[in-house]
Amino acid sequence: MKVIIAGGGIGGLTTALMLRARNIDVQVYESAANIREALVSALQANLCDAKLISEVRGTGLMIGIQPSTATGEIVKRGLDRGLLLNIAGGDTIRVLPPLVMTLEQAGELGAGIAHILNDVASQEDNA
Repeated sequence: MKVIIAGGGIGGLTTALMLRARNIDVQVYESAANIREALVSALQANLCDAKLISEVRGTGLMIGIQPSTATGEIVKRGLDRGLLLNIAGGDTIRVLPPLVMTLEQAGELGAGIAHILNDVASQEDNA
């Protein structure tokens, strides 16, 4: 018997270990690293100035983006673009995309966040 597990989170890996302990062939498919890479690459490629972000941190798909721009308008502008964003700790964009997200969707999300940051920075420059 062969079992396929989609997702290498706590539940997926625990199940895989349990099955392997019972001599069952298990294949674990994990896509978080690829989704993260697509999102962050699109974010960086679409920024008008790399200095608009001081840091991108997190693990897997728990991503924190530290903008160098004000965060007050980011959530509203995200909603205007159909993106649900959250500001955590007062000044960090928290992104928690679903594991079922495609690479194309991850790229669209990264580009969308970049466009929001570009717009906010442009507004600050004009103020």
